[in-house]
Amino acid sequence: MKHFKNTNMSKSKKYFTYNDLIESIRAMFQRGGQAQLAAEATDMILGRMGRSDEEPFLGLKCTKHGENRIPHCVKYDLNGFSRLITIQDSGICVICFLGNHDECEKWLTRNKGLVLTVNNSKELQPVRTTRDISIDDLRIDSKTNWSTGKLVSKIPARYYDRIAIGVKRSTLIKFEALESTNTEEEIMAISCEIGEIDQQNVFFDVFNKLRAGDSDGAKQSIDLYTNQITKVENLTLEEIEQVVEGDAFADPETVSQLLNHFMTTADYRDWMLFMGREQKEVVNQDFSGPAKLAGVSGSGKTCVVVKRAIRLAQKYSNQEVLVLTLNPSLSRLISVLVDYACPPESREKITVKSFWQLCQEELKKFEPEHFDRLYADVTWKNGEHVSEIWEEYYDIWNQREFNNRDASVMLPIHRELLTRSVCPKEYLAQELDWIRSAVSSDNRADYISIERKGRHVPFNSDYRSLIVQGLEGWEKKMKFVGVTDDLGLALALHRHLDEIRPNFRCILVDEAQDFGTIELEIVRRLVKEDENDLFLCGDLAQRISTKHHNLRRAGIDVHGRSKALLRNYRNSKEILLAAHEVLSKHLSVNDIQDEDFEVLDPEFANFSSPKPLVLEAENLEWELASALDYIRQKFQKTSQNQKACIAIAGLNFLSVKQVGKTFDLPVLDNSISIQEAQIFLSDLAQIKGYEFDSVCILNCAFGVMPV
Repeated sequence: MKHFKNTNMSKSKKYFTYNDLIESIRAMFQRGGQAQLAAEATDMILGRMGRSDEEPFLGLKCTKHGENRIPHCVKYDLNGFSRLITIQDSGICVICFLGNHDECEKWLTRNKGLVLTVNNSKELQPVRTTRDISIDDLRIDSKTNWSTGKLVSKIPARYYDRIAIGVKRSTLIKFEALESTNTEEEIMAISCEIGEIDQQNVFFDVFNKLRAGDSDGAKQSIDLYTNQITKVENLTLEEIEQVVEGDAFADPETVSQLLNHFMTTADYRDWMLFMGREQKEVVNQDFSGPAKLAGVSGSGKTCVVVKRAIRLAQKYSNQEVLVLTLNPSLSRLISVLVDYACPPESREKITVKSFWQLCQEELKKFEPEHFDRLYADVTWKNGEHVSEIWEEYYDIWNQREFNNRDASVMLPIHRELLTRSVCPKEYLAQELDWIRSAVSSDNRADYISIERKGRHVPFNSDYRSLIVQGLEGWEKKMKFVGVTDDLGLALALHRHLDEIRPNFRCILVDEAQDFGTIELEIVRRLVKEDENDLFLCGDLAQRISTKHHNLRRAGIDVHGRSKALLRNYRNSKEILLAAHEVLSKHLSVNDIQDEDFEVLDPEFANFSSPKPLVLEAENLEWELASALDYIRQKFQKTSQNQKACIAIAGLNFLSVKQVGKTFDLPVLDNSISIQEAQIFLSDLAQIKGYEFDSVCILNCAFGVMPV
C-alpha cells in the first residue's frame, strides 16, 4: 500500500462535514455578536468548499497550540475567541465543530482518538481508536450506560473471535466476565495483560465502547484492527478520489444550504425545495416506465416531485405534465412551490390538482346531466357535508325504530366489534372504503372471498354479505340526498374507465401510498405507457388511509424502477427515533406480507433536538389552549418567519373547521396558503406533506390513536 501525507491543506481534494457541525454553527449564530460572525465565517468556508475553491481557509490562522487528542487535527482561530476544528488527512478535509474555547475542549475530549477510515463501499467512516492506553490523551474515554448482562454478549461471537486469536485463555475469561458496572481502569488493567500493543488497544476500545452501549463502535474497532476498513492515511491518491460521504458525514454544499435555514430561518419555500445529493439524482434520472420513490418522513419527497415535474416539463416542452395528490391542501402547497421554482416559460405546462378535482373535471365530460346533483361533498339543497350524512346514516338505533334497516343490517357486526374494544362506526366506515377501493361496483361479490390485507378484524362470509348490504345502503343514501365522498367520486369515474383518454405526457403522484387500487387504475389510464410516464412518490409506512392498495392490480409495474430516500434532512434524530418506534410497535404480519409494503429504516439527520414531548390535559379544550400558549411563547423567542400547526386527531375536517372558527385560527385546506399566517389548525389527513417548524398533535386519546 502506498503511503502519503498532504501537508498543504489548501490543496485537499475532498471536503466533508461531520454530523456535529450544523448544531454547533446554529448555536453560535443564535448567540449573536462575535459568535454569530464566527458562524457566518464558517458558512463562507463551506460555500468555498462547495465551489471547489483551492484555498477555502484563506486568511485564517491556525491556533498556536497543536492537538494530540485527534490525529491530523487542525484548529483555526475565528472571531471572538472561537475555534473551528478540522481533520485534514491525506487529501481529505473534514470540518468537524465550531465553538468557543471551552466547547472545543469538551468536543476534543469527547472525540479523542477520532480517525478517518473508509469501508469497502468507499464510504467515509469515523472510528475512535486508542493509540496508547498508557497515555491519557491517546486513550479513548467512555461512560457506562448501566446495562445488564455480560459485555461480550453484546456483539456477535464472530467479531470477538477475530480479536481473541493469540490471547491467553486466562485473560479472555476476565474479559468475558466484564459488565457495564466495571470501570475503565479495570478494563485497562486486563488489556495490559496482552503482550501485543495493537491488540491491547483494540481490546480496551471494544470493551469500553460496549460498556457505553456503543456496539456499532465496538464492531468498527474490530473491523479496523482486522483490516476490514482502512485508515484514510493508508489510501493512495486514486483511492482518495473514490471516497464518498458516509452516514456521519455530508458534503459542504448540502450543509451550507441547510445552514441558510437553520441560521436565518429561510422562507418555507426555500426550505421545502432544498435538495441533497440523493434527491438531485432522482430528479435527474430517466426511467423506462412507471417508477416508485419511497422515502422516510422528512427525506424531501415532495421537493423531488416539484423539481422533477419542472425538469420533465422542460424535457417534453410541448406536452402536459400533471402533479397529482389526494389532499387538496397539499395540491395547493405544491402549486405554490411550482410557481416559486419553475421558470415562467415552463410553468404553463405543469398542472397541479387534487384527485377530487381531477375526478370532478372528468365526470363533467361523461355525466354533465348528473354532475351538479350528485358529485359534490356537500348537498346541493341544504349544504350538509358528507361527513354529516354518514353520521345520520349510521344512526343504527333510530333506524330500527323507524323500520329503516339500510345501516342496521350491520348491527351484528357492530356488537361484535364492541366486544373487541373496536369503535364500530369508524371501523365499518373504513371497511366500506376498503371495499370500494379494492373492487369496482360491478364486482362486489368478490369481496365475500377476497383476502383483506391490512384489515385486522376477521369477518366471515355472512358478516361480509351484511357489510356489502350496508355499503349499498350508504351509496343509496348519498345518491338520494345528492352528495358523494372521495371514493364515491372515484367509483363514478371508474365506470367510464374505457372512455378516459391519456391527456398528459407525465404524471407525478405525491403521497401515493394513500391512493387506492381503483384510483390508481384511473391514474394509469390518464397517461400513455412511455418513458417517464408515471412517478409514484410516497411511503406505505406513512399511510393514513385504509384503502386497498395494489400497484399490480392497478396495471402499474415498477419492477426494477424503485428508488428509496433514506437520509433525513428535515427531522431530528430524536423525532425519527420516536416515529420509528411507534411504527415498529404497531406493524402487523399482514403489513409485512404486503408486496408493496416496505419499512424504511431511516438514516438519521445531521442535527438533534429535544425529544418529542408528551403531555396530558383534562379535555381537548385545555389541550388546544395549552398548545397555543406553548407555540406563541416559543415564537416570541425565535424568528417570526417560523410556522406551526396544531393537528387534532379523531376529528374530521368539518369539525376542525368549526374549531378554527371558534378560536379564530386558519385551517389547512385548498383555499389557504401557509404564507398567510403563522399558526394553523388541521386534521391529521390535511397536514400530510407539509413541513412546519413546530407541530402539536392533540386528542391522542384511547380509542382515537392505537395503543
